[in-house]
Amino acid sequence: MKSIILFLFCITTHSLFGQSGPASVGTSANNTLWLKANAGTSTVTDGAAISTWADQSGNSNNAVQGTGALQPLYRASVINGMPAIQFDNVAGANADVLVVPDNNNLDNTTGLTIFAVTQPNTLDGNARSIVSKRVNVGSQESYMLFFLTANKINVDIDGNGDRFASTAAVAINTNYLIGLVYNGASAMASRASLYVNETLDGGAARSETSAAIPNYLSDLTIGLTNVADGRPYGGHIAELILYTKALNVAERIIVSNYLSAKYNISILAASDLYAGDTPGNGDFDFEVAGVGTDASGSNLSSSSAITGGLAITQVSGFQNNDYLIFGHQAGQNVASSDVGGMTGTNNSRWNRVWYCDITNAGANENIDMTFDMSDGGNTIVPSVASNYVLLYRAGLSGNWTELVAASSIAGDRITFAGVTVTADGYFTIGTRDQINSPLPIQLVDFTARPTEKGIELSWRTETELNNNYFTVERSMDGVNFETIMDVPGGGTSTRSLTYQATDRSPYPGRSYYRLKQTDFDGADTFSGIIGVYTESAKPIFIVFPNPATQTINLRVEGDTRNVILKIVDSNGRAVAFSYSCTDSLLSINSSSFQKGLYVIHAINGTTTWSQRVVIE
Repeated sequence: MKSIILFLFCITTHSLFGQSGPASVGTSANNTLWLKANAGTSTVTDGAAISTWADQSGNSNNAVQGTGALQPLYRASVINGMPAIQFDNVAGANADVLVVPDNNNLDNTTGLTIFAVTQPNTLDGNARSIVSKRVNVGSQESYMLFFLTANKINVDIDGNGDRFASTAAVAINTNYLIGLVYNGASAMASRASLYVNETLDGGAARSETSAAIPNYLSDLTIGLTNVADGRPYGGHIAELILYTKALNVAERIIVSNYLSAKYNISILAASDLYAGDTPGNGDFDFEVAGVGTDASGSNLSSSSAITGGLAITQVSGFQNNDYLIFGHQAGQNVASSDVGGMTGTNNSRWNRVWYCDITNAGANENIDMTFDMSDGGNTIVPSVASNYVLLYRAGLSGNWTELVAASSIAGDRITFAGVTVTADGYFTIGTRDQINSPLPIQLVDFTARPTEKGIELSWRTETELNNNYFTVERSMDGVNFETIMDVPGGGTSTRSLTYQATDRSPYPGRSYYRLKQTDFDGADTFSGIIGVYTESAKPIFIVFPNPATQTINLRVEGDTRNVILKIVDSNGRAVAFSYSCTDSLLSINSSSFQKGLYVIHAINGTTTWSQRVVIE
């Protein structure tokens, strides 16, 4: 069948086709750290503590924190509805910090580029570090990007001797895209450039004495200047990207457009080259990537593994300041009945559509467009290249135009070579014959809901090809799965089929589910992962009195050996912790708390119970 779509908790393997870094800029050789809060976090429970933030660059430079009191919080919706990691501004020994152990590929370089998407919530003249690699002030210090006096962004490179601050201050509770480019090959007077929302701070590069950053032995820290420093970062970090090279202008602009679209942060108009992220154009702001050329260099190709299934490579016609930046909408790559204008019988197309924004200073831009079946949905063996067509339309609706038939098929990749693009618009792939030249678009729905009998699972396919059976799998953490049952498939079918199954023994709290689909030839593929929450029979704790004054009492119930209690204020800042919950009654002195609303979180692995309490 080869038809089930990966849409959440996917482990992405980098395609051999094109760049593998953010926005398809760079590879794991120079993109040595990529942390984004929508992937690789040890929990996806809002308000739960983060112990691991996994590196997406392929270098395993994971940010970790094993001590509960030092762990920041996962926040599900902070910047443009995207998650972020919250550092709680608790100064002293309990200051939140994530640590990336020292690695030779985190410094030891003549070039450096850092991007940070952040929302500072506390700025008071203290050093509030986003990212730092040092043992202490000026000691084994590779770099540091941080806020200091007058609410300004500060930069250290190879020690603090050439520290400089932004010319303008930043505001709290405001979203920023901060970029730093260091090029040791440039003249000393212009080696470092700071960008705030893609605007070059001060209008010029800054001086830096060092022509290279040594291979220091310091760890990289997120949220503190160094692990021995008790001055925390009070704010949210949604994405942190590090390259051990100075990106050229084209590369930097493409990454900035990716981050701007994803987090809805306005950037310098001259650099804002992607209009697909606007509501009028459909908010095509997911997995934005691009190719482009500038006098300082180019980004020649993009990877289908980064873009959700579409790879684009420059062929000819790209001159200075020429770009093609593209992105898609969120959601599964499921079947679509919107095939107006297509020819053939049993025609169909990918539901996933990419908006392509073309910046063209002269000659027509010619590109290769390759649709990767596994990156776009799951592994399938396409056949008969002439049945696959490149579809285009200028608007969100209306008939499609078949621009050209595919020129070649290689494995599960379908390529349209030498395509000339002259106007912005919407592109996808279609097939004139879904039976003989299939696309991985058959799984339409996969849902889970709690009932009195357990968790009811249902899914629907639009068409099927050689589908032997489905296996329903369950997990406590979204990583390690066990088999629940097998459900017979529909073989080969061109009509919609609906399936149901019930898990009568779900885990308490949250359970995760996925489908494994197996063909008659034994080949199998996996769906995306969905989560469902089941209320416990009774709360893990009872809070009284409520409202409270001098003391908050918690009556703890059940097995609480692994429970962490955390109290946060209305701004999400942690004000108290407790890790000793063995007593049935726990009292917390709240006399120093300001009046207002607080939330008590009891965190047990991947499950969190929450209770509001008012302090009067």
